[in-house]
Amino acid sequence: MKSNLILTKWKNNHLNSLVLLANNPNIARTMGANFPFPYTEKDGIQWINVANSERFHSWAIEINTELVGGIVIKVTKNIAPYSGIIFYWIGEKFWGKGIATEATKIAISIAFNELQFERLETSVLPWNTQSIKVLKKCNFFKNIIRKNIIIKWGEPIECDIYVLINPNPIYD
Repeated sequence: MKSNLILTKWKNNHLNSLVLLANNPNIARTMGANFPFPYTEKDGIQWINVANSERFHSWAIEINTELVGGIVIKVTKNIAPYSGIIFYWIGEKFWGKGIATEATKIAISIAFNELQFERLETSVLPWNTQSIKVLKKCNFFKNIIRKNIIIKWGEPIECDIYVLINPNPIYD
């Protein structure tokens, strides 16, 4: 575990590092259809503004104050009440260090204990085997394969949908 890893609000001073890390074809190929590539300063400014809006619970992932990636929980009403979609990315130079797993576990704790979510889900592109390993380490299970769920680079792509159920839901 990276005891110096924190999830923090996105700040304007993250912009340069965000663009540097996100403007990477290996990041773009693992992300959903809405993740731009090339990733420009304009994209970074737009993301920081959206990330700090009420639509998302979004955090920059930092280690020793250095930006290493991002993680988001999007509240969903069309899946089930008290549910969310979680997605994350880690800069390529930080891959293979357990950062995504640790950040995801922190975000799950926030989702289940503070936000009182009952369920989280995420979609994973089939070639993103490292993300599948992260999800399994965080106790997500494969729920379904959705064919042609997204269009990426002009092609329909299937996604594996992984789900995590809160083992201790809080009911009002």
